[in-house]
Amino acid sequence: MFAQCSTESLEFQPLGRREVVANFDGGTITSDAGGLLLREIAEKTGVLQRFAECFTDHRDPELIEHSVLELVSQRIYGLALGYEDVEDHDDLRHDPLIAALVGKTDPTGQSRVFERDRGKALAGKSTLNRLELTPPGAGPESRYKKIVADCGDIDEFFVDAFLHAHSRAPREIVIDLDATDEPHQGAAVVLVRRPHQLR
Repeated sequence: MFAQCSTESLEFQPLGRREVVANFDGGTITSDAGGLLLREIAEKTGVLQRFAECFTDHRDPELIEHSVLELVSQRIYGLALGYEDVEDHDDLRHDPLIAALVGKTDPTGQSRVFERDRGKALAGKSTLNRLELTPPGAGPESRYKKIVADCGDIDEFFVDAFLHAHSRAPREIVIDLDATDEPHQGAAVVLVRRPHQLR
């Protein structure tokens, strides 16, 4: 029995003034097209925007090409698509699909400020490394690492995102810390919020 294939196009959330349409007539091919579904979820829920708000950006706005939201999105989409090493992004920065997921309105990177960066729409490993390795006390006077994560805000974000995913907030959240390489069994943390703290 032969599978029946549809040749219809699939329309996704637009990218600025550009349409994002999947069709099946060849051209530039990617194995990461499932990322478009992740982008749909992120756009509808605002989860990446909320996560990016957990960071303080001390960079000079006139000298940056990648916002904190774009950097966070690039790293998270990369992880979701199986690119766990930050070094992978030196190749991924050329990928127009990943750039579209991140929200770059020029997914081919042809309009980058510096000629050396043209054709690379996204940040490379060094920029993402600065995002991930900025120490808590960094500020505007720091040389390279100026995007500071607020760990308390990130903790709250994960709890709030979990609660938002439920129609009714649970009375408690059990966080199971067991892992396949963990010698201890049964370790768990129970986070209980009072009713007025729940939605």
